[in-house]
Amino acid sequence: MTNPISESEARKIFIENKDFIYKTVYLFTRSRAVADDITQETFIRAFKNYNSYDQSKPIRPWLYKIAINVARNTVRSGKWKLVYGDIPETPVPSADNSLYQSEERKQLIEEIYKLSLKMRQVVILHYFNELTIPEVADVLNIPVGTCKSRLNLALATLRKSMRSDQFLFKLDGGTL
Repeated sequence: MTNPISESEARKIFIENKDFIYKTVYLFTRSRAVADDITQETFIRAFKNYNSYDQSKPIRPWLYKIAINVARNTVRSGKWKLVYGDIPETPVPSADNSLYQSEERKQLIEEIYKLSLKMRQVVILHYFNELTIPEVADVLNIPVGTCKSRLNLALATLRKSMRSDQFLFKLDGGTL
């Protein structure tokens, strides 16, 4: 089967979406090296399977779905441990990391890392990547009701773990 995507179209899609995909998988893995590999693999799979993409829909949720699946498979397989060792328990902020704009935001992200993977996925996709609840449910291949339940449980968990005056931060996609 021939690949219907042109090189210029692939380049445009990559340039417009690489940072969002990287940010998403970095928030899941907490490892720059693993996030780089998953980002690369996401675009390889996306371009290889571009003929299955429904062009009447936005491309970003489709790319997120691929990225989430690649990330899940990578983490589950444990192959990354042979190359990188353990994923660090907490991320190391750097000056170029836009995720850490304040001490409060750093603390919030560290608390998000403590959530279960299922809750963390919903929070990251909804608040950091600005996907709607139905889009998050589609990306994760779960019912909308399950997505809402996971989000509510995640928010309740975050509220308990943080002081109430620290909890109301404006994130990229909404207020937690």
